[in-house]
Amino acid sequence: MTSNIKIQVFIVSLIFTMLSAFLQISPIVTSDFILEKLSIDSSLVLELTSLYFISYAILQVPVGFILDYKGFNWMLPVSIFIVLIGCILYWQVSNGWMLGVSRFTIGIGCSTAYIGTIFIAANYFEDRFLPFLIGMVEVSTSLGNYLANNVYLSILNKYGWFASNLIVISAFLLLFIYSFFDKVSNG
Repeated sequence: MTSNIKIQVFIVSLIFTMLSAFLQISPIVTSDFILEKLSIDSSLVLELTSLYFISYAILQVPVGFILDYKGFNWMLPVSIFIVLIGCILYWQVSNGWMLGVSRFTIGIGCSTAYIGTIFIAANYFEDRFLPFLIGMVEVSTSLGNYLANNVYLSILNKYGWFASNLIVISAFLLLFIYSFFDKVSNG
Protein backbone atom coordinates (compact mmCIF):
# COMPACT_ATOMS: atom_id res chain seq x y z
CA MET A 1 0.00 0.00 0.00
CA THR A 2 1.43 3.36 -0.98
CA SER A 3 1.92 6.11 1.58
CA ASN A 4 -0.71 8.23 -0.20
CA ILE A 5 -3.31 5.48 0.28
CA LYS A 6 -2.27 5.01 3.92
CA ILE A 7 -2.76 8.72 4.55
CA GLN A 8 -6.18 8.63 2.86
CA VAL A 9 -7.28 5.63 4.93
CA PHE A 10 -6.07 7.33 8.12
CA ILE A 11 -7.93 10.55 7.28
CA VAL A 12 -11.18 8.69 6.53
CA SER A 13 -10.78 6.74 9.76
CA LEU A 14 -10.02 9.97 11.64
CA ILE A 15 -13.22 11.56 10.31
CA PHE A 16 -15.11 8.40 11.28
CA THR A 17 -13.68 8.69 14.80
CA MET A 18 -14.77 12.33 14.97
CA LEU A 19 -18.29 11.45 13.84
CA SER A 20 -18.38 8.54 16.28
CA ALA A 21 -17.61 10.92 19.15
CA PHE A 22 -20.25 13.25 17.74
CA LEU A 23 -22.81 10.44 17.86
CA GLN A 24 -21.92 9.65 21.48
CA ILE A 25 -22.88 13.17 22.57
CA SER A 26 -25.62 14.09 20.08
CA PRO A 27 -28.53 12.44 21.97
CA ILE A 28 -28.04 14.97 24.75
CA VAL A 29 -28.64 17.70 22.20
CA THR A 30 -31.57 15.92 20.53
CA SER A 31 -33.33 14.77 23.71
CA ASP A 32 -35.95 17.56 23.60
CA PHE A 33 -36.76 16.68 19.99
CA ILE A 34 -36.99 12.96 20.84
CA LEU A 35 -39.19 13.62 23.87
CA GLU A 36 -41.53 15.73 21.76
CA LYS A 37 -41.58 13.16 18.95
CA LEU A 38 -42.11 10.04 21.06
CA SER A 39 -44.01 11.26 24.13
CA ILE A 40 -42.06 9.03 26.50
CA ASP A 41 -40.41 9.65 29.84
CA SER A 42 -37.04 11.45 29.77
CA SER A 43 -35.37 8.75 31.86
CA LEU A 44 -36.47 6.12 29.30
CA VAL A 45 -34.99 8.25 26.52
CA LEU A 46 -31.69 8.34 28.42
CA GLU A 47 -31.72 4.58 28.93
CA LEU A 48 -32.54 3.86 25.30
CA THR A 49 -29.97 6.25 23.87
CA SER A 50 -27.33 4.77 26.18
CA LEU A 51 -27.67 1.47 24.31
CA TYR A 52 -25.03 2.97 22.04
CA PHE A 53 -22.47 2.53 24.80
CA ILE A 54 -23.47 -1.06 25.52
CA SER A 55 -22.89 -2.28 21.97
CA TYR A 56 -19.84 -0.03 21.59
CA ALA A 57 -18.20 -1.33 24.78
CA ILE A 58 -19.07 -5.00 24.30
CA LEU A 59 -17.61 -5.04 20.80
CA GLN A 60 -14.25 -3.49 21.74
CA VAL A 61 -12.73 -6.89 22.56
CA PRO A 62 -13.93 -8.72 19.42
CA VAL A 63 -12.92 -5.76 17.26
CA GLY A 64 -9.45 -5.89 18.79
CA PHE A 65 -9.18 -9.61 18.02
CA ILE A 66 -10.37 -9.09 14.45
CA LEU A 67 -7.86 -6.31 13.92
CA ASP A 68 -5.04 -8.41 15.39
CA TYR A 69 -5.81 -11.53 13.36
CA LYS A 70 -7.43 -10.30 10.17
CA GLY A 71 -6.25 -6.70 9.85
CA PHE A 72 -8.37 -3.76 8.87
CA ASN A 73 -9.49 -5.14 5.50
CA TRP A 74 -13.18 -4.26 4.94
CA MET A 75 -13.88 -3.18 8.50
CA LEU A 76 -13.92 0.59 7.82
CA PRO A 77 -16.55 0.70 5.03
CA VAL A 78 -18.69 -1.99 6.69
CA SER A 79 -18.64 -0.16 10.03
CA ILE A 80 -19.51 3.17 8.41
CA PHE A 81 -22.38 1.47 6.57
CA ILE A 82 -23.74 0.04 9.84
CA VAL A 83 -23.62 3.50 11.40
CA LEU A 84 -25.38 4.92 8.33
CA ILE A 85 -28.22 2.40 8.78
CA GLY A 86 -28.44 3.27 12.50
CA CYS A 87 -28.57 6.99 11.72
CA ILE A 88 -31.37 6.47 9.21
CA LEU A 89 -33.31 4.50 11.83
CA TYR A 90 -32.65 7.23 14.42
CA TRP A 91 -33.88 9.88 11.98
CA GLN A 92 -37.13 7.96 11.44
CA VAL A 93 -37.63 6.99 15.08
CA SER A 94 -41.32 6.66 15.96
CA ASN A 95 -41.27 4.70 19.22
CA GLY A 96 -39.00 3.75 22.10
CA TRP A 97 -38.16 0.36 20.64
CA MET A 98 -36.93 1.92 17.39
CA LEU A 99 -34.93 4.48 19.37
CA GLY A 100 -33.15 1.70 21.24
CA VAL A 101 -32.47 -0.33 18.09
CA SER A 102 -31.12 2.70 16.25
CA ARG A 103 -28.73 3.67 19.04
CA PHE A 104 -27.60 0.05 19.54
CA THR A 105 -26.91 -0.23 15.79
CA ILE A 106 -24.96 3.03 15.77
CA GLY A 107 -22.86 1.73 18.66
CA ILE A 108 -22.10 -1.48 16.76
CA GLY A 109 -20.74 0.46 13.81
CA CYS A 110 -18.87 3.02 15.89
CA SER A 111 -17.15 0.34 17.96
CA THR A 112 -14.43 0.11 15.32
CA ALA A 113 -13.80 3.85 14.87
CA TYR A 114 -11.38 4.74 17.66
CA ILE A 115 -9.61 1.41 17.97
CA GLY A 116 -9.43 1.05 14.18
CA THR A 117 -7.85 4.47 13.79
CA ILE A 118 -5.27 3.65 16.46
CA PHE A 119 -4.62 0.35 14.64
CA ILE A 120 -4.04 2.20 11.36
CA ALA A 121 -1.71 4.67 13.06
CA ALA A 122 0.31 1.88 14.66
CA ASN A 123 0.46 -0.42 11.62
CA TYR A 124 0.53 1.87 8.58
CA PHE A 125 3.07 4.45 9.76
CA GLU A 126 6.52 4.54 11.28
CA ASP A 127 6.70 4.37 15.09
CA ARG A 128 8.15 7.86 15.31
CA PHE A 129 4.85 9.29 14.04
CA LEU A 130 2.67 7.36 16.52
CA PRO A 131 2.45 10.04 19.25
CA PHE A 132 1.47 12.66 16.68
CA LEU A 133 -1.12 10.39 15.05
CA ILE A 134 -2.65 9.37 18.37
CA GLY A 135 -2.79 13.07 19.25
CA MET A 136 -4.72 13.60 16.01
CA VAL A 137 -7.15 10.86 17.06
CA GLU A 138 -7.70 12.61 20.40
CA VAL A 139 -8.23 15.95 18.65
CA SER A 140 -10.79 14.34 16.34
CA THR A 141 -12.81 12.97 19.28
CA SER A 142 -12.75 16.36 21.00
CA LEU A 143 -13.84 18.04 17.78
CA GLY A 144 -16.70 15.55 17.43
CA ASN A 145 -17.85 16.35 20.96
CA TYR A 146 -17.61 20.07 20.26
CA LEU A 147 -19.62 19.75 17.05
CA ALA A 148 -22.38 17.83 18.84
CA ASN A 149 -22.64 20.27 21.74
CA ASN A 150 -22.40 23.48 19.77
CA VAL A 151 -22.77 23.37 16.01
CA TYR A 152 -25.34 20.56 15.91
CA LEU A 153 -27.50 22.26 18.54
CA SER A 154 -27.54 25.44 16.47
CA ILE A 155 -28.49 23.50 13.34
CA LEU A 156 -31.22 21.62 15.22
CA ASN A 157 -32.68 24.83 16.64
CA LYS A 158 -32.52 26.71 13.35
CA TYR A 159 -33.48 24.00 10.83
CA GLY A 160 -35.15 21.26 12.89
CA TRP A 161 -35.01 17.50 13.21
CA PHE A 162 -35.33 16.60 9.52
CA ALA A 163 -32.55 18.83 8.18
CA SER A 164 -30.10 18.19 11.00
CA ASN A 165 -30.40 14.42 10.66
CA LEU A 166 -30.16 14.69 6.90
CA ILE A 167 -26.81 16.45 7.32
CA VAL A 168 -25.51 13.67 9.60
CA ILE A 169 -26.76 10.95 7.25
CA SER A 170 -25.22 12.73 4.25
CA ALA A 171 -21.86 12.94 6.03
CA PHE A 172 -21.89 9.20 6.71
CA LEU A 173 -23.08 8.40 3.20
CA LEU A 174 -20.23 10.38 1.67
CA LEU A 175 -17.74 8.80 4.06
CA PHE A 176 -19.07 5.33 3.22
CA ILE A 177 -18.90 5.91 -0.54
CA TYR A 178 -15.35 7.22 -0.31
CA SER A 179 -14.18 4.42 1.99
CA PHE A 180 -15.89 1.74 -0.11
CA PHE A 181 -14.49 2.91 -3.43
CA ASP A 182 -11.09 3.55 -1.88
CA LYS A 183 -11.15 -0.04 -0.58
CA VAL A 184 -12.33 -1.47 -3.91
CA SER A 185 -9.84 0.47 -6.00
CA ASN A 186 -6.87 -0.15 -3.68
CA GLY A 187 -7.59 -3.68 -2.53
